[in-house]
Amino acid sequence: MTTKAVRLREICETTETWSPTQQPRESIYYVDVSAVSSELCKVVAPQIFKGSEAPGRARKIIKNGDVIFATIRPTLRRIAPIDRTLDGQIASTAFCILRPKRDLVDPGFLYFAVRDPKFVDAIGQHQRGSSYPAVTDKDILNESIPLPPLSEQRTIGGILWKIQQAIEVETNLIRVTRELKAAVMKKLFTEGLNGEPQKETEIGLVPESWHRAKIGDLGRVVTGTTPPTKNSNYYQCGDIPFIAPADINENARITMVQKRITQSGLSVSRPLPRGTTCFVCIGSSIGKVGITTDDISTTNQQINAVVPSDYFDSWFVYYLLAFHAHRVRAQASPSPVPILSKGNFEQIELYFAQDKEHQRALAKPLVTLDESLEYHVRKLKLLEELFSSALRALMSNTIRLKELDTYAICQDLKGVAA
Repeated sequence: MTTKAVRLREICETTETWSPTQQPRESIYYVDVSAVSSELCKVVAPQIFKGSEAPGRARKIIKNGDVIFATIRPTLRRIAPIDRTLDGQIASTAFCILRPKRDLVDPGFLYFAVRDPKFVDAIGQHQRGSSYPAVTDKDILNESIPLPPLSEQRTIGGILWKIQQAIEVETNLIRVTRELKAAVMKKLFTEGLNGEPQKETEIGLVPESWHRAKIGDLGRVVTGTTPPTKNSNYYQCGDIPFIAPADINENARITMVQKRITQSGLSVSRPLPRGTTCFVCIGSSIGKVGITTDDISTTNQQINAVVPSDYFDSWFVYYLLAFHAHRVRAQASPSPVPILSKGNFEQIELYFAQDKEHQRALAKPLVTLDESLEYHVRKLKLLEELFSSALRALMSNTIRLKELDTYAICQDLKGVAA
């Protein structure tokens, strides 16, 4: 049985506007487009204004259970539910306010229905204007969503809410862990392990016992190279990671690459062992840092890699360069395409702990934090994939809830959360 499609104007109530002069208020919470996270699809930063100083676009009254949908650049998905904390407050005229008729549509179901990529894409077809693409409230209200029975809507909304809440938990854990890592790194590289006395240097405070050295003293610096792409023998069925700046992200370990090369490709490249620190030294992403995890890998010419000598712990070298990445980046040539040559990169001076065991001890808590980060990032990705697949299935016009294995979906959610 196919679920019927219903236009939003048939299942949404008429909303009201606010007049600061006719309906004066002492203060308001104001939700503008920038207050809505397109990643989380929720209001994250409402502003407080005196009623008399409200922005000119602060005109739409929002209520608990509403769904707001940004009409400016609608494909950016600035969509959010309104809860009790914002009941009766004010949103920008840049939002279409969807107020569900609760005897026809469940607020949670409505929120997820308009988040469906098919719905967002359909709205995007109505965009007008090239520099400031937008749609009207009418465009949104005239669009349709599938409308199963109310009891089924509530169950669908409940399943998707559970997944979204798990996504929000993981997102917050990642944010907090990154903040903790930054704080721990700062403490370790300015105070050392045991809170020893500090000394003032040209790069700021460092532990008193640490010594100055050039990056080139940490090990062998290797600038990557790209095997000719016209030679398919260098790439076809290759299994050796070929690292480019796009493969270096916020995780410490470089584990996923877009390209791999063959042994023939490696023969015209510069091999790097496991534990090599890769530092992007050309282009807009200059300053990105990662550490290799494969026995052998190689990089393109945008990356200078540091292969640590026997006197340096590989993780310590990675964190040392990651902590000072902004200082190293500042040494690049001031040009449209910033470049930090191998020669200049090698000459940059930093301070380090001499004893290798001490280096390992410094790196250990940071490695633990990075392992935690990688775990939560993987978990978040799985939850996002689960949400996307569940949203597609549950919002399908041809699949009813009773035809889905909802038990399996819930078990998947428990498995991811474990």
